[in-house]
Amino acid sequence: MKEIKSLLVKLENEIDNLNLRAVGIKTKDQIKIEVDKMYAFYTLEMCKMKLKGKDFSECKEALLRTKSIYEKLKTLK
Repeated sequence: MKEIKSLLVKLENEIDNLNLRAVGIKTKDQIKIEVDKMYAFYTLEMCKMKLKGKDFSECKEALLRTKSIYEKLKTLK
């Protein structure tokens, strides 16, 4: 449970970076859904920036942080 709370804090920080709010997340499955959304968002944004020839390093870093949260989440029971 402590690990889930830790991941939730990390996820909320990522969501805050996007000026969004995660409200009422309590279970591992709910966290996974939010992480999936974040991963999809960052992937899409990175692709858009790449297509426009813009620097996408910030998106790439955010994608890696989101992936890290996801990997830790998979190890929890």
